[in-house]
Formats: sequence, C-alpha cells, structure tokens
Amino acid sequence: MKFRLLLLLCIALIGCSDPVIKKYAPVKSHKEYIKTTSIDSLLHECQVNQHKVTNSIGNCYEIVLHESDRRLNFNYNSIMEKSLSDSSKSFLKKSQRIWLKYRDTEFLFIESKYEGLDGTMWSGIMYMEKIDIVRHRFEELKDYNGMLETME
Repeated sequence: MKFRLLLLLCIALIGCSDPVIKKYAPVKSHKEYIKTTSIDSLLHECQVNQHKVTNSIGNCYEIVLHESDRRLNFNYNSIMEKSLSDSSKSFLKKSQRIWLKYRDTEFLFIESKYEGLDGTMWSGIMYMEKIDIVRHRFEELKDYNGMLETME
C-alpha cells in the first residue's frame, strides 16, 4: 500500500511521462519491486531517459535516493527477521543507529558544500553523492543478508 501511495505521489510530482516510474510501476508488491530493481538500474534509467536535462535528472535522482533508502531498509528489516542471537541483533541495531547519524550529518555537509552555487547541475551532483553514501550501506546490509540466507 505504501509503495502505491509513493508511486502516485511520484507520478503527481514528476508526471506520467517519467520513464523510471513508468518502467517499474507495473510491479505488484513492494518486496518484488525491491528485489527486481537495483540502485544502478534506477540510476541508469535516469541518465538514459532524462536526456541529460539537469533539472529533470535532479528530480529523478531524488527518487533514486528515496528508493535506495527503501532498499537499505528492506535489507535491514530482513536481517532483523532472521534467527540471529539477541546480542547480534542488538549490535546491528546499534550499528545502524550510528550509521543513520553519520548519514544525516554527511548529508548536511554535502548540502552545505553546494549551498549558494548557481546552476541546476549541482543538485544532481549533490544527490549522486548522497546516493553513493546510501548505496555503500545498502551493499553492506545486502551482503550480511546474503550470508545469513546461506546459513539458514
């Protein structure tokens, strides 16, 4: 349900012509959507289909950032649902909270770097830097999740 609401919001903000939204809109479930679309494929869709129009790319990158965060959360929750010891879950929870503080502070730094710069290209660059931070943590959690799946 949340995915459909987000999808409708994205369509309302960007318009039905956005190829990233159109390509992945038919996917039925949140879980299927997360598993079938990588962060790189979403970025690729932005870069290829937005025809390098910088304000369009910035909007598209904003969606990719949000979707990257969803993938990260999906993997975190998937790990927490596995049969880990209480201490392992506690360490992961603590680690994730520390990472969230890091992410938020790093995002503030990134925003401050580009504050006041003219030109729409800077918002795209800013979002790419933010996406890279989230993607790195996503990859870590994805690897943890994959390792735990092989052990079950």
